[in-house]
Amino acid sequence: MSQTEALGEVPPPDSIEANFSKIMAAITACQSTLTVKIDHVQADLTCLRHEIDKICDRTAEAERRLGEVEDLAQQGDNNVRRLQQQVKVLMARVEDAENRNRRNNVRIMGLPERAEGRYPEDFVENFIKQTLAPISLSTSFAVERAHRIPTKPLPPGAPPRPFIFKVLK
Repeated sequence: MSQTEALGEVPPPDSIEANFSKIMAAITACQSTLTVKIDHVQADLTCLRHEIDKICDRTAEAERRLGEVEDLAQQGDNNVRRLQQQVKVLMARVEDAENRNRRNNVRIMGLPERAEGRYPEDFVENFIKQTLAPISLSTSFAVERAHRIPTKPLPPGAPPRPFIFKVLK
């Protein structure tokens, strides 16, 4: 401390002005430095705000597309359930048709191999007409199909394969 200050005397006005000028210069320098730094922070905040807006837009688009995919998946699930039900119904119909078709088959056991010749349907028609000659058959009597049960080749001396035919009318 200077002697004048210790005695409580007031410093000369020139030194007050000089100190005041220094203080004002320091305040102005701090203010300009702070202004530059605040401008940088504001620029960074603007960039961050812009990036956040882009992220929000992308998130909204992703949510919209995800909603569409979920809707399509739900429709797919509904279609699969409906188609599974249709398959069950159709399989039951096919099984019924196969069973009905088998019910009309007539099986002849013990008919020698190749006795039917090249035209098994004609053989069956002639055989039935000759065997059932006393009974009058319909004029529309017809054999739909006739064949042997397919198997692997039989060894010599094995019993003949069953002969199956179906009468149409």
